[in-house]
Amino acid sequence: MIGYDLAYQYKFNNKWGVEVGYRHSEPEGTFSALKAISSLFVGTLELDYANSIRAAAVYTHSFSDNNKFDFKLGVQRYDVKSTLKGYVPVPVIGGEEQPINTISVSDDGRGLYAGLGWRYQFDSGFALGASLDHQDMDVLNVTSLNLSLGFHF
Repeated sequence: MIGYDLAYQYKFNNKWGVEVGYRHSEPEGTFSALKAISSLFVGTLELDYANSIRAAAVYTHSFSDNNKFDFKLGVQRYDVKSTLKGYVPVPVIGGEEQPINTISVSDDGRGLYAGLGWRYQFDSGFALGASLDHQDMDVLNVTSLNLSLGFHF
C-alpha cells in the first residue's frame, strides 16, 4: 500500500511525549484484504482506502545523542472503505467465473494504535527513521513498515 502520514510530536522531557497524526493509505493496484470462500460463493474484499487520526503516548530510549528508539501506544479514529466482489465458483458457458454481486462496505470506529521505531537525529535538526506500526480496525488490522523524515525544532 502507498500512503502518507503527517504527525506532530510534543516532548515533555527527554523520555516522554505525545503525538497526534493523520494517516491516509490506498492500495497500489488490487489489494485483497480478505477472501471469503464457501461452496456457493467466492468473494474478495478489496481495500479502497483507509484514513486514521491518532493520539499516542511516546516513550523514547536514547542509545546515544543521535540514535533513538521510540515506543508508541494510543488510540485512533479510522474510516475504511472497501469493496466486496462475489463470484460463482463454477465456470459457466465461455469458461470464466461470472460476477454475481459487488457491495461497497464502509466502516468507521475507534481502535488501538501501537508503534516501534528507530530514528537518527542529525545535529542540524533533521531526522531519518524507520518504524513498524500496528492499527487495529474492525474490517482489517494493518501492520506497516514506514520510512520517515522529520525535523526537530
